[in-house]
Amino acid sequence: MLKKNLSLNPFWEALFTLFFGLVAIVIASIAISLINGKIPFITNNDQTKLDQIVENTSEIKKQLTPYEYKDGLNKTVVIKDFENSTKNQKYTNMFEKRLYVEGNYKQAYLYVRASADSKSLEGYGDVYTKLKAFENGIYREYGGHLLKSKSLETGTSEEWTEYLFDLTDVKYKEDFDDDEIEVTSADWLRLLNGGDNQAVIGFTSTSRIGKIHEMSIYYKCSIEKECSLKIGD
Repeated sequence: MLKKNLSLNPFWEALFTLFFGLVAIVIASIAISLINGKIPFITNNDQTKLDQIVENTSEIKKQLTPYEYKDGLNKTVVIKDFENSTKNQKYTNMFEKRLYVEGNYKQAYLYVRASADSKSLEGYGDVYTKLKAFENGIYREYGGHLLKSKSLETGTSEEWTEYLFDLTDVKYKEDFDDDEIEVTSADWLRLLNGGDNQAVIGFTSTSRIGKIHEMSIYYKCSIEKECSLKIGD
């Protein structure tokens, strides 16, 4: 009986060799298909449908406004519920927040929501803010009175005013009495990526009870690199 079992070993060995050989061929075929960008066992018609879905998804992303698009980015709140007034061109209170930067940012937005006497700032004032930093050992500060008329599209409300700027193009005027034609643009993103000891200062420029409900920076890290943005006093 033992001799009979032993005589079958070559048969089973051949069968196992054939089986594992077929498995290896299937795995190799799948790998080659993946390398070529095609999904195995999917017909040309199915592939066309998948390509259309990918194209439609990309088109939807393109149609998002910056106001909508920012919500898919990383977010750091600089300050919330800060109140002050401005009398005789002097602010009663000002905030200063240190920014702790790690890594590099590919894209970023500055978002501000503020009010005066629980109403829109329109006709009552604006928000004043600056980014301070050392760049190549030289002290820099960029900013001033944010211009609502130069903001990217935002929501509308009678209870507050919203500002949204691409961080490479923060538009402001340096003095409250300047005409809005005298517009200055600052590249805050460059200062975040290339500066040191960064800090943000700000206040509402209004004779009423001004409130910055929120000031935030939305950002996207550079490709294949991690980054973060933290706030300290």
